[in-house]
Amino acid sequence: MDKAKGMTPMTRLLALFTFLAALSIFVCLTIYSQGYVNMKMVSFSMLSNKSYTSSHKIPQPTLYLSFSSSLSPSSSYPFSKRALSPSRATKTPPALRRLDSWTPLSSFSGQKFDEIAGLFQQTRVNCSDLYSGQSSSVQKAVAIAKVLAAEEEKLHAEGKRDQQDRLARDSFAKTLVPEVKQWSWQFQRLTNQWYINATRDCETFKRTRGYIQSPLTREEKEFPIAFSMLVFKDLEMVERLLRVIYRPQNRYCIHVDSKADTEFYTALESVAACFPDNVRMSSRRVDVRWGTFTVLEPELICMQDLLEADQENATSGGNREKWKYFINLTGQEFPLKTNHELVRILKAYSGANNEEGTRKRANRNRWKSPAPHGIIPTKGGVHTVLNRATVRYIIHNETAKDFIEWLKHTGVPDETLFASINYNPQLKIPGTYNGKTKDIENKMKDS
Repeated sequence: MDKAKGMTPMTRLLALFTFLAALSIFVCLTIYSQGYVNMKMVSFSMLSNKSYTSSHKIPQPTLYLSFSSSLSPSSSYPFSKRALSPSRATKTPPALRRLDSWTPLSSFSGQKFDEIAGLFQQTRVNCSDLYSGQSSSVQKAVAIAKVLAAEEEKLHAEGKRDQQDRLARDSFAKTLVPEVKQWSWQFQRLTNQWYINATRDCETFKRTRGYIQSPLTREEKEFPIAFSMLVFKDLEMVERLLRVIYRPQNRYCIHVDSKADTEFYTALESVAACFPDNVRMSSRRVDVRWGTFTVLEPELICMQDLLEADQENATSGGNREKWKYFINLTGQEFPLKTNHELVRILKAYSGANNEEGTRKRANRNRWKSPAPHGIIPTKGGVHTVLNRATVRYIIHNETAKDFIEWLKHTGVPDETLFASINYNPQLKIPGTYNGKTKDIENKMKDS
């Protein structure tokens, strides 16, 4: 006999009630787990609340010293499980909830949220203290970094004691050891192999790692920036840097030292492959040696690649905005400004470059013959912010090419190129210094 036919009306009613109850519980759990959680490595500049919570694992104390790690909007200090709960997450400002970058993690249960929160660091370091000149938070950040570095050394640098000895000499940092050890997260590294495996599904990788996949403001969308990244080790740190500066309208060129570990390169290449529209590995790799032209060469390669990327876009009929400024980075740096803040700063330059320079301490012993075309060598920094016109001049102009050829036979040319291009007004490059050479000498005489 059919079981359904053998059921009494009361049994059927009870079965229906049980089914509806189970369905209700399922729906409630689904709604509960649909809380929008900001896993982005970015500080949203449109927030009026200046208090941010640092919310990611930091196996590299260098990032901690940047005071701008993974910034997520939250009014609570320190970062806690409560800050990640769905009930708090749904209180996100409406302007942010509308952004495509906020991703519903529908497969996460409440327990999963707690597990994730337990892995994140807790810190009371507040960026606003840094900007307002409150030194206590900064001092504590430095001290905590020493504790983290010592723990990192114990776990991952067998036989070395440099960081542990440094901690032992800092009485204040030693008092923080118990507090740091109470944190619930562990020192865990994301290995090269982890990235190789994770990037097999790029969409999941970008979502779970928290990459912003749409412009946050119209101002940013209309003002793309080009970045070069010269790296050679520590993929997790490099990927965190990429993640925090990544915006879909920007362009990125990554150069990996040819001496770097093969697995490191393969893993980073797989990360870049997840962003085919605007992240590329450099077209050539160089064996970088300090003090030689090989330090400057990767920058020139990336400049060329970044210009070509825009040209390829135009040739294929794409409508992507051409980048406005070029910023060069290494894998050991971390920004203290959001992309939106950078855009506003760069727009305030009105096309000018940001490049330091001195002639009083120009290290003339670094070259043996005069520079071509009457260019006066000027010492500057390896890091620079250049407008697009200056980059085009460096790559395409014959005078610049002759000067670069001359630089190949000088010492530390990476500290000479950008400053010399910027402070020789006779070159008439838009955005460079356009005064008189005598004025340069007067302004730089006390540098």
